Amino acid sequence: MKEHFNLKSLTFYGVMIGSVLVIFKTITAYGENYLKAPSSVAGNYRINARALPECFDQETLNLNLEQSGIYLFGNLSTNEQKIILDGKINGEQVFLSGKADRIAQCQITNKNPGIEIKGRAQEKTFIGAIRWNANPQGINFTGTLETLPTQSEPEH
Repeated sequence: MKEHFNLKSLTFYGVMIGSVLVIFKTITAYGENYLKAPSSVAGNYRINARALPECFDQETLNLNLEQSGIYLFGNLSTNEQKIILDGKINGEQVFLSGKADRIAQCQITNKNPGIEIKGRAQEKTFIGAIRWNANPQGINFTGTLETLPTQSEPEH
């Protein structure tokens, strides 16, 4: 039994346990100070734009965003079609892109119609610009976050 508790073994294990605790504490402090989760931008935004082209005119546009960390998945939906988008959030900036056959009706002659949305979410609004191949300068828009009605539990 005496052989198991010699001074060298106890010193070695004490130093190893102490080192692990110091490393753990250092990594925890770094994570708390420098690794911040991005703000949530997920939700359904009703888009209000003043200068929508005729192919979107008189239609309700919704930007639906789902978020997993910094990665975004979403769709821009009209009454008739959903345009699938994916992208990232970097700080407060949101960047989404996708392909849209519907945009082809907006006078795009390119066989590969692409669409981009850049913007940022603030409180319950999304402010950004929609841009595609035929309209490289983009159209500014504001989206308002729609709150979903809460379902009450049925009474028995």
